[in-house]
Amino acid sequence: MAKKRQTRKKAYSTETAQDRPVTRRGAMSYLQWGILGAVLVGGVGGYAVTSVMADIEEQDLSVIGNGTPAVVQIHDPACGDCVVLEREARAALRNFDEGDFSYRIASLVSEDGLAYARQHSVGRVTLMLIDGDGRTVDIMTGPRSREQLRIRLASFLETGR
Repeated sequence: MAKKRQTRKKAYSTETAQDRPVTRRGAMSYLQWGILGAVLVGGVGGYAVTSVMADIEEQDLSVIGNGTPAVVQIHDPACGDCVVLEREARAALRNFDEGDFSYRIASLVSEDGLAYARQHSVGRVTLMLIDGDGRTVDIMTGPRSREQLRIRLASFLETGR
């Protein structure tokens, strides 16, 4: 009977976590969660940095005309059709080797992208095929399927037109 009373007293105890001594098991548990948190934060941070660097690289229009054909998308991030075209263009480009094309985005929310679009008199939802010398070969407007884009890109790569 005395044991039940002691158990009952423990259940209703006002002892807080600060009052209890830290055990080795408890410390290891805190350490595990701390390491897991650090790895999670580091992974998310690494992904964010990589993603931002890729976006910056894609918006560098200065490499157009450096000898590698380019696909330049005139892009407005707030435009649904532009987002669809970007997704389809990326999917179509996966069918080619990495060095076949340089994929660039002339974002209409950046000064450089807006200037590029004005220079070529093109608007949003537009893909431009640029040869290695920087000359415009084709301008495609409106949403396109990845299959349509793949066929056109293959023809451009094969003939240069």
